[in-house]
Amino acid sequence: MSDTKLKTQKLITVEKIGGDSRSFQLEVTATLDAVRAELSKDGFMTPEDSFLFNKAPVDHKQEKTITLADLLGAEGSTIYIGKHGNLKTPDGVDKYNQLTGSDKNALFDSVYIYRGLILTNDGLTRSTRGDVCTWSGLPTPTQPTVTSEKSTDYSFSELTSSLTISGMKSGSVSVATPFADAKAEYKHSQEHSTNKKDATEYLVSRMWVRKIFLRVDPKKMTAQPEFAQEVEEAVAYKTDPNSSNYARLLAVLDDWGYYVPLEFTLGGAIYAKESTTITSFEESTKESTDFGASVSARFDGIGGGGDYKQADGKDSTTTETGKYKHTILRALGGSPVIAESDYFAWVQSLGYAINWVVIENLKLCPTVALLPKSDTITRVIKTIEKNAGLPGDHNFINMPNYRTDIQTILDPYH
Repeated sequence: MSDTKLKTQKLITVEKIGGDSRSFQLEVTATLDAVRAELSKDGFMTPEDSFLFNKAPVDHKQEKTITLADLLGAEGSTIYIGKHGNLKTPDGVDKYNQLTGSDKNALFDSVYIYRGLILTNDGLTRSTRGDVCTWSGLPTPTQPTVTSEKSTDYSFSELTSSLTISGMKSGSVSVATPFADAKAEYKHSQEHSTNKKDATEYLVSRMWVRKIFLRVDPKKMTAQPEFAQEVEEAVAYKTDPNSSNYARLLAVLDDWGYYVPLEFTLGGAIYAKESTTITSFEESTKESTDFGASVSARFDGIGGGGDYKQADGKDSTTTETGKYKHTILRALGGSPVIAESDYFAWVQSLGYAINWVVIENLKLCPTVALLPKSDTITRVIKTIEKNAGLPGDHNFINMPNYRTDIQTILDPYH
């Protein structure tokens, strides 16, 4: 890359909102102005495009001081670029209903709400294949009952921890787990540790700033034709589905996504995560309390506390402790946060709808339930019934329960 000393090159996927995606070999320590020069060589990135951080545009003037590594995070391999000029600058949930229809659609495009959700070892992610569905009309908005809130949760599974960060409500996704509660999860972690005595406890503390709650009518959702065609081909058996049909079905769903949101919250969130080793289940509550107290003190010290206290939220922790004093805080939505001094600006930036992201997924709809042909849906259900639970099944989705999720959407009283 020109004018940049090569240190660490990495293959990066660059996805353009409203366009295609390409892969580039890029220097992760380069500043964004140098990355822009590289992406602009063949016209893929235009002067009107912005780099997006949590779907919010990075100020062009800051590109000389922000590196590609800042945009990627610790283990990221995808960045987003695009134009957001079609979305005006409304400030806050009280302005949502004053947005034009095109502004609302631009908002939903910016948070990739039509993309399917996939469950992996990294938690909940959105498909990069493209939109799996469309809406006819807009969702119903509601003012959140609790506009801001702090909470601390613990688990003994990295997957469960990741779902907490993504704001996944318990029970809204059919997770394949060998445990029924926290204590069983603890025993599972302990049994799989090196010495069979220790367990890894995963701690997550979040501060939500909720701006708008939205509900979509599944009857107004339609699967994209390409997705529908691929599912239909996967389950095109003559008499009974076999393991090959099942493997093809899982491959399609892994590509396009298993779920899309029906009920979700837009806004911003700050979160912190840590892990610690414990030797008894009773230690888990103390570690959670200590961690929550430390992070809560950090929340109050960055300006988020002021915004939080003006709302009818919940808070149960007040003092900082030494063990977790240097925990890194991360932001979802809002303006880019590079240093601790940026958090006050982050809170203020949530006054603009363009900076909102999905911070809670409260109810999900299986993508299969949106298929236009009832015969294809029936074939999918039969394919799952005949093959789920056999070797090669999905590692993270409980497929028999996923089948039930499909049936529940189609017939709540089945």
